[in-house]
Amino acid sequence: MIDSPAFGPGTLTLGDTTSILDVSCQVENAKVNWDSNKDDDVTMLCGDILPGAQTLTATLALTVVQDLATASGLVMYSFEHRGESVPFEFLPSTAVGFTVNGLVTMVPIAVGADEPGVKPMTSDVEWSCVGEPVYTPGPGLPLTASSHAD
Repeated sequence: MIDSPAFGPGTLTLGDTTSILDVSCQVENAKVNWDSNKDDDVTMLCGDILPGAQTLTATLALTVVQDLATASGLVMYSFEHRGESVPFEFLPSTAVGFTVNGLVTMVPIAVGADEPGVKPMTSDVEWSCVGEPVYTPGPGLPLTASSHAD
C-alpha cells in the first residue's frame, strides 16, 4: 500500500542563504511539474532504429496570495529578481520531510484579479527550473534503485 501524506503543512523558500524569503503562508498549492520533449525516432536502411533525443524539463507551479501591501513580499521579490536564477527549497509535507531543491528563473507574478471584490487576490505562476531539481527523501527513508542522483 502506498503511504501518501496530505499536502501541508510544509514550506517553500526562495533565495540563497544570505536572503531567504519564506513564502509558505502565501502558497495555496505548489507542484514540481515535468515535461518530456522527444524527437522522432529514425529508421535506418538496415532496419535499426536510432532513438530520437529526449529532453526533460521541470517547472515550479504555484498559486499564491498576492502580498501587495508588503514591500518585501513575494510580488516585489518576483519583480526585483525577474530573469534571475533563484534557489528554491520545497517541502510539500513536514510529516515525511521529502524536499525538492533547485534553481528557478523568476518571472514577475501577475497582479490583480478577474473580478472585483475577490479576496484574497491570487495568482498562478510557473517558473522554469534551471537544470533538473534534486529530490531528497525524508530522514530515514531509503533511496531506492529508481532514485536518480547526478
